[in-house]
Amino acid sequence: MTARRRVNIWSKGEVVDAVLALVESGTVKGCAHLKVLKGHRGAYYVKCLEDWASWVQANNVDLDPTGYSAPSSYFWPQCPVNCPKYKQAEDLALELVVGDSQRREKYGVSRASIKLFISHASEDAEVAARLIQLLRTALNLPATAVRCTSVDGYRLPGGANTNEQLRREVHEAEAFIGIVSSHSIRSLYVLFELGARWGAGKHLVPLLAPGTPSDVLGGPLAGINALRADNVSQLHQLVSEIAAVLGLQPEDPAVYEHYVVQLAHMRPRRHNIQSAEPIGTPTEAGSDDIFARLEEMIPELLAEMKQDLSEHPYAREFVILSRNWSYNADPNKITLVYYFEDHPDLRNKLRILENYGLITEITYNNTERFVISEALAKYLTSGLGTHNT
Repeated sequence: MTARRRVNIWSKGEVVDAVLALVESGTVKGCAHLKVLKGHRGAYYVKCLEDWASWVQANNVDLDPTGYSAPSSYFWPQCPVNCPKYKQAEDLALELVVGDSQRREKYGVSRASIKLFISHASEDAEVAARLIQLLRTALNLPATAVRCTSVDGYRLPGGANTNEQLRREVHEAEAFIGIVSSHSIRSLYVLFELGARWGAGKHLVPLLAPGTPSDVLGGPLAGINALRADNVSQLHQLVSEIAAVLGLQPEDPAVYEHYVVQLAHMRPRRHNIQSAEPIGTPTEAGSDDIFARLEEMIPELLAEMKQDLSEHPYAREFVILSRNWSYNADPNKITLVYYFEDHPDLRNKLRILENYGLITEITYNNTERFVISEALAKYLTSGLGTHNT
């Protein structure tokens, strides 16, 4: 199977999305006999219950050749052109994980229902995207169960009556999270959605975006306990509460802890960031003092960065990872890696470099990623740590 992104095979929701993509490509049919089942190492697999599908080696999942931490092999199904057992699924996304339409009443689900509505301002789309990744991984939610209008894959369908559909989904969703920020409190749509949900007396969790003060909530919402997106323990609480509302059993926290940490450590979004001067950007006149202080504060990190740039003088991008995580680097460029296990308090050390304007965060694809400034690169490659002016 060829795909544009990696599939997390420990997330039932992502595996379901992968099957839907296979249907679109014609590799498999939308057959009621296809099911997503948990198997080796806790990963989710797609199986034809009639055993008529053949198998194609997957090239978009993370494997472990030893089979210790992940499956050593993984395959996607491929349906025969004329399958004698083919049975058209009425709602494939639902039936992959629940069963046929006769079993829906037992599981308390309905066709194409929105289970989780995430209200947010368009400026907070990245926060919303990371929240979706966390909740889908933790709760095995299919994409069709989530509405988030600024995030691709969760938007309203083309041609929909926007106001009418939003009004209906805001009211009917089983769980509702409102991302509260300085942007959302100025959004008429967010205020409408929060007010409508509050007025209906249904489940509502205000979630404060990273860096948002708690006193931003006013009016009736001030009396509702808000959780913080930049607090790890409160994000775990959010997962547990949404699971209870939806009647789902969450995965083991180890499965989704990575996404909790990524969301909790997002930087607050700045206004006019393109024109903003980095805090404490070193000038030529005072840079020697700044780098001297940095050598006292984070000597081990700077030493490793110097070594890396001595070997790769044109490298400017790096990611931060745990040694237990899988990472698929772009083979066409050099990306440096620094590990949490090698550098205690790594994020705080990088925040110091950010405050001096020496690195810039450019996180994407759910990996914390940074760019080294030319001022820092000049220092790191200037001999034995002496900054040349």
